[in-house]
Amino acid sequence: MNDLSAQPGAIIAFAAIAPLLLLMLYVFRALPWTRSGPWRIVIALVALASIMFITAQGAVLAEGGVGGTDPLHQLPLFFAMLAAAAAAMTAHLEGARAAERARLLSLTDPLTGLRNRRAFEESLKVAYEEGTPFSVVFVDLDGFKAVNDRLGHEAGDNALQHAAGALLRAVRQADTAARLGGDEFGLLLLNADAPSAQHIAERALEEMRAVTTEHPEWAPLSASLGIATSSDAATAAALLDRADKAMYSAKRAGGDRIALAEAV
Repeated sequence: MNDLSAQPGAIIAFAAIAPLLLLMLYVFRALPWTRSGPWRIVIALVALASIMFITAQGAVLAEGGVGGTDPLHQLPLFFAMLAAAAAAMTAHLEGARAAERARLLSLTDPLTGLRNRRAFEESLKVAYEEGTPFSVVFVDLDGFKAVNDRLGHEAGDNALQHAAGALLRAVRQADTAARLGGDEFGLLLLNADAPSAQHIAERALEEMRAVTTEHPEWAPLSASLGIATSSDAATAAALLDRADKAMYSAKRAGGDRIALAEAV
């Protein structure tokens, strides 16, 4: 009959492993297992690494003949390190993705999904630094306040979202559409001179007219557009101001039209 007193290694191993297992059980109950995403995988990999490490050390304590190079000791340690490395990599990738999502959210208008003013102005500065010709279109909705006052804020938000969609359909893939605030939008048209910018602006105007046709209850919603090219101003702020003034020129002429900065 085996005598436990003759197996001090096994007793020491049990005494060392049992509290660790109880601690892991408590930690697992406290961890947010309901969280979605890869964090659950990280927790599972860390748990696996802990269990494999405890198993390796338990083998040494329970079996006096187990050496540092014995597979009974080395294999659990290898899997423990593998699981820990995988957990660290997963956590790093998830952290990087979370940081990128936060960065994009800080540059995105939450209502329309377009870039916000900050992102638009940063893109303007980059365009100036690159030195390639480009144009800016400043867009302001005509009659938006009447829609908002008559039909309510929900209808107003819906109209803004449809206006954003109209602008996205008009621009090219390399262009940037942004909501600058309220019912004001901006388009950054890369490698576009005044005639090219006017062609895209006319397409945007047609898309806006199609929105009003689809939603007659929003009439007389339309848009005024002002165009300025990079050669019209030396800085991003000055260029945006030139486009803004051209837009007001279109608005004063009755709206639902386009004006060039040269005509201001």
